[in-house]
Amino acid sequence: MNNVFKLAALIKVTGDGEGRFPLDHLVEQVESKEFLGKYDSANADLYGVEQYRDFRGAADRTLKSILITLNATISRLKTPQLMRVFEKDEMRLDRIDEGKRVIDLKVSDNDSTNAWLANVALKQLFNLAQRRADSNPSGHLQRHVHFILDEFPNVGRIPDFERSIATVRSRGISFLMCAQSLSQLDGAYGKSAALTILDNCDSLIYMGGGSNIATQEYISNLCGESVLGTNYVGAERTAVDVRGCVITPGEVGLMPRTDCLVKVTGMRPFRAKKYFCGDHPNAAKWLRD
Repeated sequence: MNNVFKLAALIKVTGDGEGRFPLDHLVEQVESKEFLGKYDSANADLYGVEQYRDFRGAADRTLKSILITLNATISRLKTPQLMRVFEKDEMRLDRIDEGKRVIDLKVSDNDSTNAWLANVALKQLFNLAQRRADSNPSGHLQRHVHFILDEFPNVGRIPDFERSIATVRSRGISFLMCAQSLSQLDGAYGKSAALTILDNCDSLIYMGGGSNIATQEYISNLCGESVLGTNYVGAERTAVDVRGCVITPGEVGLMPRTDCLVKVTGMRPFRAKKYFCGDHPNAAKWLRD
């Protein structure tokens, strides 16, 4: 990324009377026989040069507008802290499935200034993991990669996430996403994409929430109906099953904080007690380590 900043800085008029950018000279060197001979001209990739030529063919006013937009876009990346992050690659995300490791990406939950950066990092990591899986003869990663996305909607919309979640399972990639309510997910992705994301979740756990009616109705509908009893009607006393919601939206909203609802694909929903990590026999050891 720092190389991008350097190239952007070269797109400036030098004042040599020809209206040329310093980057023009660099592009000419890339096209030179000496450069192509050093890197095998038959396989030289000049896509970037071709795009730059198209850019330089624009009118001066258009060029200025493009440069203003470019500088405004990358200006928020040019802080000393972020420049240091972009200086070198220490994470090797392209080898995400080699060995056991945990990558902890922390994002402020009350300041969204740099939330977009986490969004870009996650999208890049998804793409690299999928390409890594596709490059293997088996079609999946050497080691399973599990993404735990807490406060998932607060990261913002990850491009094409509704498509990624539908195709990554066979590649050895899985997601665990946490959201406070369905309205958060709708706000970030829109109702259609949010439903697509939910439809591709094999398991859903409702940990309790606030007074969001839409979320409570969704959980109630997800649990479906059941036979609540039998009613006898008519003179012949015909038996008729009485059906109703397994759990009503109102009951969903009244669930105690110690309980949760679990819905696994192909199984009936069930209610369970939450397990608190602090109660685990090894909790003290883990916290100490």
